Amino acid sequence: MRNRSISGELLRVCAGVLMVAMTPGSGVAQLSADQFAGMTARSIGPVGRIGRISAIDAVVSDPNIVYVGAANGGLWKSLNGGQTWKPLFEDRPFSAIGTVTIDQGDPDIVWVGVGEGNPVVDPRVAAVYRSVDGGESWTPGGLSGFQGVKRILLHPTNPDIVIVGVSGPEWEAETEAGRGVYRTIDGGLTWTPVLHVDGTTGVSDLVMDPSDPNRLLAAMSSSRRSAWSVEPRGPGSGFFVTRDGGDSWIRLEEGDGIPSGDLGRISLDVFSADPRLVHALVDAGEGVLLRSYNRGRTWQTVRRGPDLLSPLDDPAAIVTDPLDESRLFHLASELSLSEDGGATFGRDALGAGPGYRVLWIHPEDPRLMYGGSDRGLYVSRDGGEHWEATGELPLGSFNHVSVDMAIPFNVYGGLERGGSWRGPALGWGGGGPGPDWIELADNDDFGILVDPSDESRGYAVARDGDLVRFNLETGERKNIRPWAPALTTLRFNRDVPIALDPHDPAAIFYGSQFVHRSVNRGETWQIISGDLTANDPAGRRQPASIVDTDGLTTEPRAVGGPEGGGATITIIAPSPIDSDVIWVGTDEGDIQITRSAGGEWVSVLGRVDGVPDSSWVAHIEPSAIRPGSAIVAFDAHRTGHREPLIFLTDNYGSDWRRIAEASDMEGFVHTVKQDAVAENLLFAGTEDGLYVSLNGGGDWFRWSHGLPRVPVHDLLLHPRDHDLVIATHGRGAYVLDDIRPLRELATNLRIAELEIFVFELPPASIRNKALSGGAGRVASENPWHGEKPAGVSVSYWLGEGAMGPAELRAPGVYRVSQLGLAGSGGSDASPDTADGNRLGPSVGGGLDPSVDGGAAGLGGDGASGFDELDVLPSDVMVEILDFDGEVVRTLRGPGASGLNRVTWDFMEDPPPISGPLAEFSDAAIGAEARAFSSAEVLPGLFSVRISREGAEGLQWLEVLEDPRLEISVEDRI
Repeated sequence: MRNRSISGELLRVCAGVLMVAMTPGSGVAQLSADQFAGMTARSIGPVGRIGRISAIDAVVSDPNIVYVGAANGGLWKSLNGGQTWKPLFEDRPFSAIGTVTIDQGDPDIVWVGVGEGNPVVDPRVAAVYRSVDGGESWTPGGLSGFQGVKRILLHPTNPDIVIVGVSGPEWEAETEAGRGVYRTIDGGLTWTPVLHVDGTTGVSDLVMDPSDPNRLLAAMSSSRRSAWSVEPRGPGSGFFVTRDGGDSWIRLEEGDGIPSGDLGRISLDVFSADPRLVHALVDAGEGVLLRSYNRGRTWQTVRRGPDLLSPLDDPAAIVTDPLDESRLFHLASELSLSEDGGATFGRDALGAGPGYRVLWIHPEDPRLMYGGSDRGLYVSRDGGEHWEATGELPLGSFNHVSVDMAIPFNVYGGLERGGSWRGPALGWGGGGPGPDWIELADNDDFGILVDPSDESRGYAVARDGDLVRFNLETGERKNIRPWAPALTTLRFNRDVPIALDPHDPAAIFYGSQFVHRSVNRGETWQIISGDLTANDPAGRRQPASIVDTDGLTTEPRAVGGPEGGGATITIIAPSPIDSDVIWVGTDEGDIQITRSAGGEWVSVLGRVDGVPDSSWVAHIEPSAIRPGSAIVAFDAHRTGHREPLIFLTDNYGSDWRRIAEASDMEGFVHTVKQDAVAENLLFAGTEDGLYVSLNGGGDWFRWSHGLPRVPVHDLLLHPRDHDLVIATHGRGAYVLDDIRPLRELATNLRIAELEIFVFELPPASIRNKALSGGAGRVASENPWHGEKPAGVSVSYWLGEGAMGPAELRAPGVYRVSQLGLAGSGGSDASPDTADGNRLGPSVGGGLDPSVDGGAAGLGGDGASGFDELDVLPSDVMVEILDFDGEVVRTLRGPGASGLNRVTWDFMEDPPPISGPLAEFSDAAIGAEARAFSSAEVLPGLFSVRISREGAEGLQWLEVLEDPRLEISVEDRI
C-alpha cells in the first residue's frame, strides 16, 4: 500500500473546487433541529468539588438512594450513596432545582420543584413535577409559570394532599399571583392559594408538624430588586401559623416573640423527636436565633449577632440534629455546629469552601448526613466529624471561557465559587472530564485569557478590579491592576471586562468606567477613553456592601469608594479586522464605538429601537468579515423583561435591526457568536440554552443534541480546530466538535437538498494511547461523561431515502460529480494531475450543480464508531480508500435524515478468517476479537466514500502523525 502526504494548500484548493460551483439558491426550506441529531455536544468537565447544591432528599429506609438538585445543573439520582449519578431532568426546560421531596411511604413517588427558591439569585420560571417510578418519568404537577419553588410538603397518609411554598419573582414589578403557599387535594390537578401577603412577599420557608399534618408554619419574606438596588427586608415578612391545613392562618406579632421592624429571610426547622420544638433564624438587620416550645406559636430569643447572617446571596439556615436538640447546624458562608442549643457555634465543621446551602440528616441515624455547598455534595457517616466528597457531578458554573493553541487545546475559565481552572478539550485517551483538569487559582467566576503567543502565560481577573498576570512555567503571579487618575475612583463591574487585542499579542484592554489599554502585558497602562458611562447617581445609589454579594450574581460594584456599584463598562470588543475600531457596552445599556483607536468615542444607543430602560449590554460581537458590522445582545431581565434582545448593524451603529424575537428563542441572551468564515452562522447563549441560526438570524433553533437545557453564558470558536466551546452556568463546559458542517450549510443551504453530501474533513492526528497515561475518564459508570472516540469523525448529509420522516424529497439521484472518481475500483488521477477537472478522488459530497431539487427531510439519532460487524438497520456504506483508491476499511454508518457522523479509528479491515476459525461466523468470534488482528494505517492521504443505493459522495482526508512523536513514516514501518 502506498501513502503520500499532501500540502494543506492543495487540500484547500481541492475543497474549494466544489464550492465554486455552489451558489446559494432560493426557496430552500428552513432546516430543523432534528436534522442535526447526529452531531452531539460532549461534556468536558470539570467534575468534583464544584457546583451549587440547592436540594437534597434521601430514602429513609435506604439512604443510598439519594436525590440532589443543583442550582442550575438539574436533578440527579444516586443508588449507591453518591458514588455514581444519573441525570433525571435532561429533557426538561428547567435546570434550576428549588426542592425535591420523596414520599417516604412510597419512595417511587418523588416531587420536584423547579426554579431555585432563593429569589435573589434570579430563579427561572418554575413548576412542580411528579414521578411515580423513581424519577424515570415525570408528569407536570402544576404551578407552571411561577418562579422559585422553595418547599414541597407531602401529607403523610394522603398522597393527594401536597403543600407548596413559592418565593416568587425577584426582579419583576409587584405581582399578586405566583407568591405564597398553594395546596392541592387532588394530586396536583388543581391548586388553591391558601396564603398570600402582598406583591413583594413570598415563601422563605415552610414546615409541617410530622405528628399533625394540619399544623403548618410558614415564614414569609419581602424582597424587591431593581437594576440598581436591593431591598432585602420589608413589612410583609413574618411568621404565619395554621392548624387546619391552610384554611386559615394567624400572623404572629412582636408580642409573640418576633423581632420588631422589617424582617428579611427566615429559616425554620422542626425537631423530629419532639415537633413541639421549632427553631428559626431571622434576618432582622442582624441575625436572630429563635426557639419555640409550642410548635411555633410563641418564641424566645436564643442569640443575636451579625455572625448569624450571611451575604445577601447566602440565605442562612438552621438544622437541628433529629435526635439531639442541643446540636444545631448553622448553614451560611461556613457550616458551624453548636452543641449547647445555639448559645455558641464552632467554625466550619465541613471545610468544603464558602456557601453551605442544604443539609439532610437521617432522622433515625443522625450519623449519616448529606451536605450541599457551593462546591458540591459531601457525605458524613460520623455525625459531621468528618466529611468526604461524593461521586463526581459536572455542576460547574462558568461565566467565561478562553482557549489556547496547544494540541489538544485547553479550555480556561473561572467557576462560580470554584476557582479558576484549565482542562483539555480532548484527552489523548479519547475522553471526557477527568483528572486532567487543574485549578489555577482559588478566586471566583471571573475571566481568564491566555497570551496568544505563549500558552503558559495569561491574565486572570480577580476581586476588587484586580488583574493578575500569571506564568504557569515560572509560577509568577503579579497584580497588574490599572491605576486610577488623580482624584478619581475607578468603578469596576463585578464581572470586569477584559479583552485581548487581536492585532497585538502583547496588548490587552480592561474596563472600569474608562477603557484601559496596555501594550506591554500590563506593565504600564494608558486610559484611552473618558468616562463612557452616564455616571447617574441614581444608578449608583446601592451601597457596595450590599451589592457585593460574594459571588452568585453578576451585579456591579464600585471599588475603593462609597458611591456604590453601577455605571461601569460590561464589555470591550475590539474589531478583529480593523485595529482602530473598538466597541464598548455598559451596565446602563449604552453602546460606544471608536473608529480612531480611542481618539474619539460616539454613543449609538439612541439608534437602537426596542431596548427596555435599565438594560445591560451583555455582549458585543464585531464581525470578522464585514467592516462596520457588529451584533449586540442586551439583557433586561433585571427589569422583568426576559425576552431575547439581539440586534445587528452593518454601518458602525448608524442603523440597527433586530434579529431575534421572543418567538425565536426562550430566555434572555448572555452571548452571541458569529462564525469568522460564514457570517450567516450564528450561535446564541441564552438562559434557556444554545440556539443556532444558519441564515444570519432569520430563523433560530435550540441545540439539544448532547447539551442539557441549561444557561449558556459564553461561547468560543477555536480558530484552528473549529470546535465550539460552550460555557454553561450549571453543567460545566461542553464542546461541539468541528462545526464546519454547519459552516458549509450556512454558506450554501442547498446542500440539504442532496441525497448524499460528505462535508470537508479536518486533518486528523493518530493518537497513540500508550502515551496517554489513562487520561480522560473517571467514574465510567456515569452516563453523562462526554467522550469523543479516538479517530476521525466523518460528517455527511443524507436526504432522500434516509431513515426517519421526510417532508420533501429530491426528485433525482445525485451521484459523484465529474470532478473525479466515480467507481469503486480506484482512480488513475492524482493531486499532481495537470487536468484541472481531475484532482484524484472526488472532493466534496458529490453535488452535481446542474441538478435542482427539493429540501431534505427531518432527522433522527446519529451514532459513531460502527464497523462491518455491527448489525444496523442502515444501508449506508462508508469506505476508506488509500491514495491508490484501494479500500482499506469498510464501515456501516448511521442512516438518519440530515447530518450524520461516523468515526474511523485509523484501523484497517481485519484480514479474512482462515484456518480452524473459518467455519465460525463473525458474530460468534466477536468484533473485539477480530479487531486485535487489524493494523493501524500510516500517515498519508486518504479519501472517504459514502454510498447508499447507487448514490455516493467522496471527500479527501489527510491522516497526520501523532504530534507528540518525532518520527518519520519510514521509521514507523
